[in-house]
Amino acid sequence: VNDEIRDRCQEALQLAMESFEASSHALLFVGSKLVCMFSKADVTPLTMHDLFLLSLHAEVTFDDRCASATSSNAHSDGERHDDDADDDRPASEEESVEEVSIFHEVVFLHSPDVRPCGVFTCLVQDTARLLLITRPDVEPAQVESSVVFFQEEAQDRLRNDIDFLLVKESTHMTMISYLHVCPGLVHFIYIDRTVNEV
Repeated sequence: VNDEIRDRCQEALQLAMESFEASSHALLFVGSKLVCMFSKADVTPLTMHDLFLLSLHAEVTFDDRCASATSSNAHSDGERHDDDADDDRPASEEESVEEVSIFHEVVFLHSPDVRPCGVFTCLVQDTARLLLITRPDVEPAQVESSVVFFQEEAQDRLRNDIDFLLVKESTHMTMISYLHVCPGLVHFIYIDRTVNEV
């Protein structure tokens, strides 16, 4: 992604975050790739460990939740099946995949010490996701309107660039020259043995 697009996306995150005081960081992922991030001035910076964890969190959490929403909606006849026994929600509360667009969880980040943070994962479009990092004591119900506003504001400001980013993510393999040697290769992990850091 060139600097102009990255700057526009970063500005979109910054402007969207202005309405949400409890937030400290906002990140935009397309697939598993970090496009940009914005952090407020007075917060602890994210480390490479944190970014790696958050990229996995954005992809896995959203996919797992959407899959469970899809499977729970597959039982539209209203009968409870054996695999639904652990689901305490009534059928009327089940959401369709289209309605599932914001999730909240507490994640433990690494820097400078292990600390809990609230993470809101918001769908932008297809595989594009926004992560909004907050204090761990922020209750999702109390800030729901702020998070929805952040999501809508960011979607509106990213509208001109998001289609380009989705196409670029789906067509540009960054490791294509290694595929004949290692079929199915998804990620590289670089370990600096001199300081034992990933």
